[in-house]
Amino acid sequence: MYQNEENRLQEHKQKYDEIEIPSDRLDQSISKGMSRAHMESTKSIRKIGRWIVPMIAASILVFAFIASIRVSPAFASHVASLPGMEKMVELIHHDKGLMSALENEFMQDIGVSQENDGMKLTIDSAIADEQGMVVFYSIETEQTQEELTIKKSELTLADGSELEAVTSYDTGPFLQSDGFTSKVEVMFSKLSTDTDYILNAEIEGASSSESFSIPFSIEHSEETKHVYELNQTVDIEGQSLIIERVIVYPIRTAVEIKAHPDNTKKILHFESMRLVNEDGEEWSGSSNGLTSSGDNETGWSIYLQSNYFENPDELYLEINEMQAIDKEDEFLVFDTEQRAILHQPNGNRLVFDEISNGTAFFSIADENYGFVPFGSIKDSEDKEFGMSGSYNSTGEGSTRFGFDIPKEEFTNPLYIEFEFYPAWIEDEVLIKVK
Repeated sequence: MYQNEENRLQEHKQKYDEIEIPSDRLDQSISKGMSRAHMESTKSIRKIGRWIVPMIAASILVFAFIASIRVSPAFASHVASLPGMEKMVELIHHDKGLMSALENEFMQDIGVSQENDGMKLTIDSAIADEQGMVVFYSIETEQTQEELTIKKSELTLADGSELEAVTSYDTGPFLQSDGFTSKVEVMFSKLSTDTDYILNAEIEGASSSESFSIPFSIEHSEETKHVYELNQTVDIEGQSLIIERVIVYPIRTAVEIKAHPDNTKKILHFESMRLVNEDGEEWSGSSNGLTSSGDNETGWSIYLQSNYFENPDELYLEINEMQAIDKEDEFLVFDTEQRAILHQPNGNRLVFDEISNGTAFFSIADENYGFVPFGSIKDSEDKEFGMSGSYNSTGEGSTRFGFDIPKEEFTNPLYIEFEFYPAWIEDEVLIKVK
């Protein structure tokens, strides 16, 4: 019954068999991919992202996926019928939860398109639950473009109103391209059963730029989640965390955590957290997508890969490492007139470099620290400005950061909130979930 689909997939497998990959290049590509994945964890929160899968490593992983299809002929049939199958698998092969949702036919075919001046956008499919949604779409162009970039990829409700959600998407660029497949991921601020949406996208090429606004609909299954109430307090280097609950949805697992108000440190980022079953199989955070929402004051939802369709007999939550700074150091205090740092975290590791084109640049002697540390800005009179732009680049032995100085009138010094910083606390915490 599935012979045609299997034959088609075996043809792809044969192509990957013929690829010769020197071992040194493979090691190098995988190493770079892991490094860049680490660097992207903050960018998704800012509604930006990058295509971060090295092509050689992607080829190997797609090959492994294709080679294993005999175990699930229904999966083979479903995937073989999807547009751009190989590209879609490249987008999600790193995420065990999304791959499992695909294998269990939880993906919905959409298939609606819009064409503008030789550029066509098609919403191919979606994976959706009441917590969030991942929408896959493809771009085709009549003429090959030197470079294609996603300037915007966001969802609204059908009436055009903004979603109460956090959005992440890939930006590219896609070089020498006549099209690509990408995705946009949203995590709702509160559970949603809406079915009608609009995808708004802006695609920029070297010779053209087009905007799209495409209505589409999804179906909602019955309530799809496993809730594990924990309410356990753990201590990590003197800082108390209340692990409230673990909620497993088909797309993501949400670990809901609060910081104890008496903590002396501000928790910035949960760097090492995973679910582990009785056999040692792990479900960690996504390397290309939304990693968390919330803050130190209200609590967080930390998003891990989902094991919803696996339903293990035993399940444990493991926490090891997180970025944290003393609460008194939560702001970089910087005077733009004196061009001087007035206060920073212990160690004085940040060094002011220059102000160029309205951006203040700093460096720190930490190689490959891939997070963008700066968040919202206020002045000495508590006037808030938000963050119009922040930057990160790594070089040999150091990392350079920057933030845009507010264009509105302000009173020095500026207080720039740290969202990330290279200071860690760690321990080995293991909590039984199931």
